[in-house]
Amino acid sequence: MTGMKPQQFEETLLQFKHRRPFQPFVVELLDGRMIEIVSPNIAFCDGAASFFTPDSDLVDFVCEDVREIRSVVYLSEVTNGGGPVMTPEQFDQTLRQFLNRKPFEPFVVEMLDGRSIEIVRPKLAFGGGSAGFLTPEFDLVEFTCDEVRAIRSLVSGVAS
Repeated sequence: MTGMKPQQFEETLLQFKHRRPFQPFVVELLDGRMIEIVSPNIAFCDGAASFFTPDSDLVDFVCEDVREIRSVVYLSEVTNGGGPVMTPEQFDQTLRQFLNRKPFEPFVVEMLDGRSIEIVRPKLAFGGGSAGFLTPEFDLVEFTCDEVRAIRSLVSGVAS
């Protein structure tokens, strides 16, 4: 598997760096490591990037090592059966934010059981901590806030 091309890498980092308000994001490397970017203070050029962590450690990475750059919505650390859960209000608010993006950007709902549900169209009914939609094959997919680990953008960063 190959990493990102320099132009795609820099365009994606620029997009995330200049979101207003800034939202933390994750750089996933081909080896599975995750680099969390928690501030817009990141420098990049010619397919390489550097930033200082909150502990003042310097972190460097290059486009060839990057699988994906994506947003992550971290849920409350309330535990229910050993895993994090989202309140119904957080769940509804987060889904509303993703569905109202202009233009719409597909996103993923990561479940506590390891499943990932891709939302590729803004056709989702939700409220009170529950959600559901019909697949193109007319199968009903339902999920609730207490089953969700994270909701993140489906920003593909893998070069073909």
